[in-house]
Amino acid sequence: MAVLKTAISLEENLYRRAEQMAKERQVSRSQFVAEALEKYIVQQEDAQLLEKINQVYEDSPAVEEMDQMLACHLADTVKREPDER
Repeated sequence: MAVLKTAISLEENLYRRAEQMAKERQVSRSQFVAEALEKYIVQQEDAQLLEKINQVYEDSPAVEEMDQMLACHLADTVKREPDER
């Protein structure tokens, strides 16, 4: 995989905190920033995927029907005597 160099601007406090954490983890600043950026990107991609999944289920009448069926089944189960289950 190709490695590209880039320059970024950071607030001084953020830079110092990142520098300190990189030292504590015994990794280079570049590696620390790359790992943090990778984790952030994965987190955002996961959040977007979850949002899409939730939209599908929100818009699906089948989910509401399944919820109603499950609620009815649970209500029937609770009404029965223990030896009838």
